[in-house]
Amino acid sequence: MAQKTYRPMHMRRWRTFRELENTERRFLEDLDRFVEGNFPSLSSVRNWLPGGERPWVPMAEVYEANDKVTVRVELPGVNPDDVDILAEGDSIVVKGERKPEEGVDSEQYHECERCYGKFYRRVLLPEEADPSKIEASFDNGMLEITIARAKAAKASKIKIKKS
Repeated sequence: MAQKTYRPMHMRRWRTFRELENTERRFLEDLDRFVEGNFPSLSSVRNWLPGGERPWVPMAEVYEANDKVTVRVELPGVNPDDVDILAEGDSIVVKGERKPEEGVDSEQYHECERCYGKFYRRVLLPEEADPSKIEASFDNGMLEITIARAKAAKASKIKIKKS
């Protein structure tokens, strides 16, 4: 029986916490929609419970290009002044709050699938990222954070000496 070999370019790192956060977020959003659609009187139960106000998790992506690591976080309808970015060890934390439209009470909504209130997102950075060199911009509801790659992580050509 031939043994199958794996090449590093085909391997994908397992991001346990990111996958758990995404799974939890999707589960809780589905549960909220189910409860609100089928049992409207129970939709506010989680707010009765201690710690019932749970933060929502915005969608994010991380990629590397041009000697930088870029983190993009979707935050439509969020005021950039209501967003905090923290560098904590090997990760970036984005937290803040999306406030509902002023002048519209919750009783006036026929349907609302957007999340309001506090949000929290932790994104693990690749080892090559240098958290001391971070820039952030906000455009059209997209927060973009760029982190320079550490000097040691950049590939450089080594000249071979001839004897």
